[in-house]
Amino acid sequence: MNKRRAFSLVEVALSLGIISFSLLGILALLPVGIGTHNTSVRQTAAANLLTSIIADLRAAPASGVSPRYSLNVREEQLTPLYLDENGAPVEPGDASARFRLELRLSQPSAGSRNATLGALSIHWPAVGGKPLGTVSAFIALNQN
Repeated sequence: MNKRRAFSLVEVALSLGIISFSLLGILALLPVGIGTHNTSVRQTAAANLLTSIIADLRAAPASGVSPRYSLNVREEQLTPLYLDENGAPVEPGDASARFRLELRLSQPSAGSRNATLGALSIHWPAVGGKPLGTVSAFIALNQN
């Protein structure tokens, strides 16, 4: 008697069902992974921009105007600054605006040697309703 070793049709169908179910689960996670990646890229870009803006504010001369972004550190609250992907300032209605910087400064009293305190927030997207993400920082500027 000759017995053949082979898979039956039922075994093949079950294994294909298990494989397709597993692949479907993996493929369903792809959009979540891509969304998380995009959020991470935006958050990293915003954090780098925030670091650049803080360095620019610290480099401001006694006149109080920062060299790169032209932010006046002598004002209490500045109008929002809109930035493109590369961190260059753009007009508020510009389609290339990706980030919105909000800066609030607390000036020391006249004659005081205290530091100027600031709160910075970068939001994205630049326009629209509720932002999808925000990166914030606090700074102390010695402008004495």
